[in-house]
Amino acid sequence: MGKKTVKFNKSSIDNLPNDKPVVYRIKTDSGKTNYTGVAKRGRVRDRLEEHLRKGKYRIPGAVVEIEQLDNITEARKRESYIIARTNPKYNKQRVVVSFFEPVSFSKAKGRNAVKKTTVKK
Repeated sequence: MGKKTVKFNKSSIDNLPNDKPVVYRIKTDSGKTNYTGVAKRGRVRDRLEEHLRKGKYRIPGAVVEIEQLDNITEARKRESYIIARTNPKYNKQRVVVSFFEPVSFSKAKGRNAVKKTTVKK
C-alpha cells in the first residue's frame, strides 16, 4: 500500500499509478478534505479527471492524495472510514454503511441466543 500526493490537475493525475484500487482525497490548499472517493484498478486517472471537468462531478481542490489498496473491498471500507472521520463537504454519502450488524448474546439456547440490537444515535 502506497500513498502519494500531487497537484489536482490533469498533468499530475496522468502520472499517478493505475495498477491497484485506490482511495483518493481531494483537498484544499489548507489541507481540508473536500471529497473522498474510490477508483477501481485501471480507472484511477479516469475517475479523478471526472472531478476536473465542468458539471455535477466537479470538485474544487488544490491537491489529490491517493492511497493504494490490495482490492476494491478494502478500498471501500477505507473510504467509509475516512468519510466518517472527516465528513467531506462534497460527499453525499454522509452515513457510513456498517459491514456488521450489532447483536447481543444471552444464556438462552438455540436461535433465541442471538438477538439483533438497535443502535441509538
